[in-house]
Amino acid sequence: MRDYITTLMNSRGSSNFFRPLSLIFTSEEWPSTVFLLVFLLINPLALVELLKEIGRRLLETDSTTTEIMFESLVLPIMVDVIKEYYNKREQVSQIIFSYCLVSSSSRQRFLKKIKEHLSQNLKLFIAILSVVVSFYSEEDFTEDLFNLYFYYAIVALDFPSPVTRAQGLKILNEIVYINYIPVIQIIGKILIEVFLDIFKRKIGEFSKRSMVGSQGFDLDSLQ
Repeated sequence: MRDYITTLMNSRGSSNFFRPLSLIFTSEEWPSTVFLLVFLLINPLALVELLKEIGRRLLETDSTTTEIMFESLVLPIMVDVIKEYYNKREQVSQIIFSYCLVSSSSRQRFLKKIKEHLSQNLKLFIAILSVVVSFYSEEDFTEDLFNLYFYYAIVALDFPSPVTRAQGLKILNEIVYINYIPVIQIIGKILIEVFLDIFKRKIGEFSKRSMVGSQGFDLDSLQ
């Protein structure tokens, strides 16, 4: 394993990316290393924070190489983890975007790759978007990025699953301050549809009660 990591470190363009791994795999202080690994395994939050910090440090050192290496080697594995452990999607998403620059172009590229790895699993992609959308500040949003989130929020609202619809509403809630006009329009449309649905059901219930009442009414009783 040590020889393998050393080879990766010495390969062109990859030394900065794999240098943190060398602290574990080439360290002579194995007892401390084992203790660290055991601690991280029994403390998932610490492991998440460690991986996020490694990502931030790597981006500071060589952002281009970090993004390329992570995108090609690690991102597919992370997406598989989200597929297998749905309830861990928030923590895994935090790790993924710790290896991505805070720029709309980089994040759009990462999101595109995530969608490619998810294939046709649009429901899971929307779930990830509902988490990742909160990672942005107002300055991070471009028109293209806004349109991407807005589009999938609308798609989510057409799903039969109430969970997915709620995730679509969460996305809208996060992006409303970027451009409130289309968000308000779609929310208004939803409210109208809900009102009409309730109105139709009430009319149906009233009609049924009226029919039952008329069937039980005896005209001979009036004579």
